[in-house]
Formats: sequence, C-alpha cells, structure tokens
Amino acid sequence: MYGHLGRPGERSEPAPGAKAQGIFCVRYAAPSARCAGSGQALKGRSSTVLQASDTSQQPTGQIVASRRSYTVLVTGRTKTSGLLREITTHSAEETISLGRTLADLLAPPKLVLLRGELGAGKTTLVKGIAAAFEAAAEEDVTSPTFTLVHEYRGPRTNLYHIDLYRVDTARELETLGLDDLRSDDSVLLIEWGEKFPRFVRERDVEIVLERISDNERRIRICV
Repeated sequence: MYGHLGRPGERSEPAPGAKAQGIFCVRYAAPSARCAGSGQALKGRSSTVLQASDTSQQPTGQIVASRRSYTVLVTGRTKTSGLLREITTHSAEETISLGRTLADLLAPPKLVLLRGELGAGKTTLVKGIAAAFEAAAEEDVTSPTFTLVHEYRGPRTNLYHIDLYRVDTARELETLGLDDLRSDDSVLLIEWGEKFPRFVRERDVEIVLERISDNERRIRICV
C-alpha cells in the first residue's frame, strides 16, 4: 500500500520552519536480490500549472499510443510536451511494476521530473525504476524528504532520487550541486523540480502522478 497521506498540506518536520542547508547523499550498492516493498509518499502542493489540451479519459489500464499536448506555464513562457503514455494503476504494487518497465525510456543520461501531490506515489514509482536499473532493492528505496538526495548505484547507471520540497531559493538549490551529479551514466529523478524553471526547460521526461483514490493512480508520461 501507499504511505500515510496525512492531512492536506501536512508534512512531518524535524523542527518548525526548518530549511535545507546542504546536501546529504545516501548511497546504496546494487543488491544481490530484488525484494518487494511498500511505497512511501507524502502530501503537499505544486507551484506550477499543468494544463491538458485534451482531457478525455481513457479506459482504465489502457496505454495511450497517441501523443496529446500538455503545456507547462513557467514565468510567462510555455513548453509543450507530448503525452507518450497514460495508464491507471490500482495498487502500489502495480505502480512499482510500471516503474520496472521504464528502464529503456529513462536510459541515461536523463533528467526526469516527477510531479504530483504528496501521497501521489512518486517514491513508489521510483522503487520500480531503481529495481529496473538493478540499482537498489525496492524495499531500500525511501523518500529523500530530509536528506534531499538518495543515490542508488547500479552496474551501469547511477540513479539520483532528489526531493526539492524544502528548497525554496536559487541559492539553496546551488548548494546541492546537482549539476555535478549529471553524467553520461546518471539518471536524475527530481520531485518538486517544477519549482525551478530551469528544470522544466531542461528535463528530458516528465512523469505526472494523480491520486484517484486510496489505491488508484493515473500516471502520465510526457517527453
């Protein structure tokens, strides 16, 4: 099952008003076996607007082959991206399974935006992605809420799971040194990256997760 959702806007914190001051990178070696685990996610809000030019719903579980247009509004500029795939999952396990199918699409180097409210299942999806790259066992993938960056090292790919929820300014972002993490064998999976226009411009793939019910998630993959 998905993690505790809490009340709207609720997020546990180490201290009131605490802000990110630097980077603490947690590293994991590639596991010898893959183990299933439950997802962890939280709740919050997005600072950027995502609008769909075609809002017609597809049958549950159907992968959409056609490409529809989505527009992200960022400080007066627009960026149009094509909808590559849309699918509805009915459990955390199905969301993890979807993540396992994304290795080819996310082959490095990639910068990926993970968008969705807290509790949408972003970390749950990362569990499957990490397993697909043999970078971590699913049970070892947790939300980088307080550490900001988790690094998972696979045999061919370094996966960085990044959470910018607590990062509010360009100066705070600079202290993380995210540009130093980008390389030919790296995949950056960034939550709340839409807070910073540069990531909206530079991203290769955008994955939007929408909470339909306690267990169901609508997931849109845009390129």
